Amino acid sequence: MGRTFAKPVVKMSDEQYCPPRFPPQLEYYQIYRGNATAGDLLAAFELLQIGTGGKSDLPPIDGPTDMDRGPILPVPLGIRPVLSRYRVEILFWGLRDLKRVNLAQVDRPRVDIECAGKGVQSALIQNYKKNPNFSTLVKWFEVVSVAQPL
Repeated sequence: MGRTFAKPVVKMSDEQYCPPRFPPQLEYYQIYRGNATAGDLLAAFELLQIGTGGKSDLPPIDGPTDMDRGPILPVPLGIRPVLSRYRVEILFWGLRDLKRVNLAQVDRPRVDIECAGKGVQSALIQNYKKNPNFSTLVKWFEVVSVAQPL
């Protein structure tokens, strides 16, 4: 029914994480259908670094062989990219001011979140007119990315 773009709050693994003192801030994200607004998503997004790859996280590549070319050599550590794992956490709160879709009212909406080919779905709102908030508030998933040098 529409799309939005959310920029998460980023917390690196070497930073102190204190959610009780600094809870995620809910924000309104405008949902667009083409160039027209289709409603608002009330949510909070966090990107939490949960580990940096290194020698211990990447298994050595020393066993397989290619029948035509011989043994497959391991990628040297200086060339192999350092990977980092992140957890994307979403605090789903609700949807507001949803517009009609092809003259039909939206009654049972759901939000799909995607990042780096992975994703998660919000709970289904059973009756948007009666209660526009989600029943399950927090969802998360993990992604892996190349760590950026400082």
